[in-house]
Amino acid sequence: SMQDAGVVAVLRLMQKHWRIMLLFMILGTLAGVLYITNATRIYRAVAALEMNVRRPKVIANDAVIEDLGSGRDADAIFNTRFEKFKSPDMERLATHESFDRYSTKKTPDNPAGIGRADLAPLIRDVEWRKDSDANIVRVSYSSPHPRFAANLVNVLSDCAGQLMMEENRAKSDEAVKWLISQVEEQRVELEELEAELAEMRKDAQIDALQQRRTALGQSIISVTKERETLISELMARRTVYDYIKGLQEPESGVELLPVGLPKGQQLNELFDEWRAAHDEFLQASGRYTALHPDYRSAQDKELRARTRLEQFVAYAVKEVENEITLMERQIEKAGERIESMKTESLELEQRYTAGMQKVQRLERARDAADTSYQTLLRRT
Repeated sequence: SMQDAGVVAVLRLMQKHWRIMLLFMILGTLAGVLYITNATRIYRAVAALEMNVRRPKVIANDAVIEDLGSGRDADAIFNTRFEKFKSPDMERLATHESFDRYSTKKTPDNPAGIGRADLAPLIRDVEWRKDSDANIVRVSYSSPHPRFAANLVNVLSDCAGQLMMEENRAKSDEAVKWLISQVEEQRVELEELEAELAEMRKDAQIDALQQRRTALGQSIISVTKERETLISELMARRTVYDYIKGLQEPESGVELLPVGLPKGQQLNELFDEWRAAHDEFLQASGRYTALHPDYRSAQDKELRARTRLEQFVAYAVKEVENEITLMERQIEKAGERIESMKTESLELEQRYTAGMQKVQRLERARDAADTSYQTLLRRT
């Protein structure tokens, strides 16, 4: 084929002029050796910097790491900081730092004897490169003076750290300033809520209402017991009344008087007197006729005794009736007092509940403000 024919032609040409080709190869090798021997050596200094875009913060006295919300934010911060490494601020900082460390005269640390005016353009020749697989920035510089190259790369590495610290300090100062302003606002809000809560307690009279509620509850229990005691006593007096009332009935038999009768001893004496007169009258009626003086005397005596007894019984009935009426009034008044105190207690309960709802709402707001205030203090 044509391709094979071309290869054969080249091989024939090389075979024919091999001496000339060998001569060129020897001359090229000698020229290369001569160039390498006489050329200036270039040294390359390289440093790798890890640039962490996470920032620490303090919560509840525990140091934690707050990761950024997304990789896009991290890339933005990384790229912004990377561009600052090539900014005029870096040139000024690195120039100042370099001449603070090293002399402008020719020394082992500065063999080129580079001055301030010459250093800034050289810094612009420094290569900054981002690692595509990690948050690594590589800074490198090439120079015939290895010590100078290494010193410059070290200075740039340190200055990169200083730039980041200055940025972090500025952000931290701004954050602390903001936190301090927030703390002050929260403190004022907390004091206002405390004052409002104290005023609300005063207006709602929570303590006074609570004391009155307790006193009313105890009074209701006491008056209820008194009323129950009066009802029990009333039942007993009605029993006595029924008994005494029965004594007014004709031919009422009395064998044993109950306890609790008004002036019971005197009543017993009158009953004994009447029984004796009655017995005497019965004996006289068995012996004499109605016209006999002894019969009439015994009859008069029995009548007088019965009359005194009936008068006394009537008086006792009236006295017990008065006692029953008084007890009924006392029971009625006790019931009215109980109902009045229950009504007042219900009103107090409603006022207390309404006041407590307002107070509790303010207490919740106060507690939330206090929690926020304490959190801001810890963060500050």
